[in-house]
Amino acid sequence: MRAFITVALILGLSLSVDAQSENTERKVFAKQLFTPAPISLPGLNETQFKDLNPEKKADLMRARETMIKFFTGLEDLNAPDPLTLLDPKLQKRFKDRTELSQKLLGEETSVVLLGLSSVGFINSQGIRLKFYILIFSEGAMLAREGSFDLKKLGREWKIADIPALGDEPKAQSKDQSR
Repeated sequence: MRAFITVALILGLSLSVDAQSENTERKVFAKQLFTPAPISLPGLNETQFKDLNPEKKADLMRARETMIKFFTGLEDLNAPDPLTLLDPKLQKRFKDRTELSQKLLGEETSVVLLGLSSVGFINSQGIRLKFYILIFSEGAMLAREGSFDLKKLGREWKIADIPALGDEPKAQSKDQSR
């Protein structure tokens, strides 16, 4: 009986490993097949990054990484919560990532692709990233453009403004008199 159980366990494990391997191979193939191929860089001129020192280059890359983590967090519930990437003042406007996603993208919309179209320094502690996203919504692929203003808090970059969301709603007056 023990031999039967041992054989059954080994057989079950080997089938499980084969299924996981096949599943991983399918995922790798699908990713290779559907990953976009850059054809040209938008708006790049030869002098754009010529005078950037290593610290400014690192700041741009960290700000870009913050934006990637933000959109990934909107899509993947196992990824870090995108609210943690917002400046505390902006973060207070949303109760959770679902509300943030619905206000920014709409319902039942998935971000498929993110790219930068331009970058600029607002000041020594601020960067504006203009981007485009490819979204899947109601059975169609759509392109959208937008921008984020990020500010440096310590060594981290936080999203301080998302113009597409508009300004913070004003507090309503409690005076209802006419």
